[in-house]
Amino acid sequence: MTHDQPTPPWAERAEMAVLSAAMQDPRSMAEARELSDEDFFAPRHQAIWRACCAIYDRGEPIDPVVLADQLDASGESRQAGGEEYIVEVLFAVPPDADVDHHVRTIRKRATLRRLTTTLRGCLSNVQRDPEQDPDAVVTDVLGSLMACTDQRSLSAWRRVGDLVLPTMEHLRAEAEGDLPPGIPSSIPSVTRMTGGWREGDLVILAARPSMGKTALAIQEAVRAARSGSTVYFASLEMSERSLTRRMIAQDSGVELARIRQMWADHRVQGRLAESAGRIKALPIWIDDRPGGTVEALRASLHRMAHKERPGLVVVDYLQLMAAKGESRNQEVSKISRGLKAIAREFRVPVMALSQLSRGVENRQPPRPQLSDLRDSGAIEQDADVVLMLWRPEYYIDRERQMEDAARLEGQAELIVAKQREGPTGAIWMHWDRRSTKFTQREETQDKEAVPWAS
Repeated sequence: MTHDQPTPPWAERAEMAVLSAAMQDPRSMAEARELSDEDFFAPRHQAIWRACCAIYDRGEPIDPVVLADQLDASGESRQAGGEEYIVEVLFAVPPDADVDHHVRTIRKRATLRRLTTTLRGCLSNVQRDPEQDPDAVVTDVLGSLMACTDQRSLSAWRRVGDLVLPTMEHLRAEAEGDLPPGIPSSIPSVTRMTGGWREGDLVILAARPSMGKTALAIQEAVRAARSGSTVYFASLEMSERSLTRRMIAQDSGVELARIRQMWADHRVQGRLAESAGRIKALPIWIDDRPGGTVEALRASLHRMAHKERPGLVVVDYLQLMAAKGESRNQEVSKISRGLKAIAREFRVPVMALSQLSRGVENRQPPRPQLSDLRDSGAIEQDADVVLMLWRPEYYIDRERQMEDAARLEGQAELIVAKQREGPTGAIWMHWDRRSTKFTQREETQDKEAVPWAS
């Protein structure tokens, strides 16, 4: 028993209306020029549209005679239905037809056809290989479906005059406190300097190993969750249990390394239980699958968006993500661009942790700078904000520099090395090794305490 395939979605009258308008009014052709021949369904309409575009791109007027000549020259006259069909199309629709409406209709039907073709291909792929990993299949399917809808949009560009008033209103709301600029940081001075973590921004938090970048990222995630934002934490280095343990330690102030030894103390148990209750209530989602890709992250965020809209995405850390490229530099560049694209697509700040190269340790002082970003200059280029963290005490020889070691203990500097829409500068913090937590310090005290401060 055979079943006829249903006719793919298309709009014959809309296609004829756009072709007719293109022959009658140059302004209509300008409105519809971003359509491709593949957006049309009927093969003869595709041929006519290719001819219209060729004539228009030469700067010549389109009329039935010129159009017929163009089709003859390209060898597509027969496919287009000949001169008789051109005349039929010309008079098929009134000259005052709403071209913009018909263009949108053609676009929608073309997208539906692409979706139909993609879904059939995905189904065929699954049937051919039933041993595939379901998660990988879901990621591929979502990526393919997004590609179907990720077409250039005629409404993607707007006249600047239409943007001025909304922009001024947004600025007024930010300045008067009616609209928080972004998600507040756990460090007040960072919020004042950056305006918080803004939607669409890629924030890079970079440091050498053992500086505390994961600890600071956890703080930012918890602070964002407490301010009402849902957080997606992609932990490519640390397990979900270790990450949760750190959250509880930071909240309780109990020394992370000694929780097991101190468990017998009922007071410690009480503090941990209270903190566990507070952490449990936070809207934080942890994904600790190793070797993640940008495509897998995008797919996960799409699935999450059906339950809760993400307000902050944290990736720990960028260099552990996988990508295809001829070199590591190309791979990291793809990852960086992909994370920025996710920030814009989901209108969410993405905080990506990043390693710094060893070169920072060959300088005196070993204070990080933008050129230390590891593996790719694209990270600096794609980032909206670059934060660099270091703790001077880490580089002190405690036996030979006992006095400096005592003065530097607990000191940490967070450098705002780049910010597209704000100042750069440095913020001094206190590092509590026991609870792995950063807190703000007074700037004057820090400059006196740290011999390398400028």
